[in-house]
Amino acid sequence: MRALRHDRVRLVERGSPHSLPLMESGKILPGVRIIIANPETKGPLGDSHLGEVSIHTHTN
Repeated sequence: MRALRHDRVRLVERGSPHSLPLMESGKILPGVRIIIANPETKGPLGDSHLGEVSIHTHTN
């Protein structure tokens, strides 16, 4: 939990010692784009990085 609080995340195999499961819920509907963004630059972050959830929708 300390590493998670300090934005240090590393992907490991399921069941690895000291690992924490992170869950997802629901599904993304058509026309919705979700990214994890850097809170300072607002740009997308790569895998294993923590950031803000950014949701964009396209409506007609």
